[in-house]
Amino acid sequence: MKNNDDRSTERTMRLGLVQDAPIFGDVAQTLKQMNTYIKQAGMRNEKVDLLVFPELYVTGYYAKGWPCRPTPDDELEWINQIHALAQSEQLWIIFGHPYGSWHQIYTAARGLENRAFAATVNRIGEEYGDEFCGGSCVFHPNGTCLVEADDRPGLKTCDLRLSDLHDLDETLNYFRFRRPELYQL
Repeated sequence: MKNNDDRSTERTMRLGLVQDAPIFGDVAQTLKQMNTYIKQAGMRNEKVDLLVFPELYVTGYYAKGWPCRPTPDDELEWINQIHALAQSEQLWIIFGHPYGSWHQIYTAARGLENRAFAATVNRIGEEYGDEFCGGSCVFHPNGTCLVEADDRPGLKTCDLRLSDLHDLDETLNYFRFRRPELYQL
């Protein structure tokens, strides 16, 4: 987390969401595409702290599109390449787990329940008959949508004011209603 000069003096974390589709059957080209997004996220005007890609972004979902099955060594090589890019741009990278266009209500609920910022990052495009709808988004712990993507490729960013985590409405603190004594078998 940075206190960048062009942002407020308050501690913030800049989150970046990559919404796009991999290049099916071509991991090298997909990694180049990721490199472009990682470099964009690291640029001074973006300066993302945490960059999130959609689930299975490197390979896509279906093995039938792969020229050959990747080995553990292949996967380690991809991870090492992405790790090196993250280090060079001084940011963190996550591969996320979206669940379709109806994920927004669950994302908002997770933020409210856990008193945390919640983000979902989805793909776009089509893969072997399955359509990916985009709609990547970030929700504030109070349930407010901070940023939402449409169905086009791109990078979306938003700043998360970390102090907001301390200023939440106590009536929404669902943890105080927990009854661990009822959780036993």
